[in-house]
Amino acid sequence: MTLNKTRVRSAGWGGNIRAKCHQVQHLQRRMNTLLVHCYTVTFRRISSIVNFSVAAGAAVGSWRLFIYTHTHTHTHTHTHLQAFEAFFCTSLSFLYERRPQQH
Repeated sequence: MTLNKTRVRSAGWGGNIRAKCHQVQHLQRRMNTLLVHCYTVTFRRISSIVNFSVAAGAAVGSWRLFIYTHTHTHTHTHTHLQAFEAFFCTSLSFLYERRPQQH
């Protein structure tokens, strides 16, 4: 049992398939959690701030921070990041259409 654990830990991305799948699933869960967080933060800011560009800037800033950290630690996630970007931009457009109107 100890030998298997050691092999999984030291195998990295070129080794044990089960360990690799687990790492990908863990990363996807983290991405999903952050996506929900960004969406929620954006929605709250747009609800409370009339100036949409301020809210959008804050949301995009948090997204860029996510991209920076993951491209420097998980280069294999490029396609996941593209999907994340597309979904995030769609969410931003959705929120923009429902932003508070100035009177």
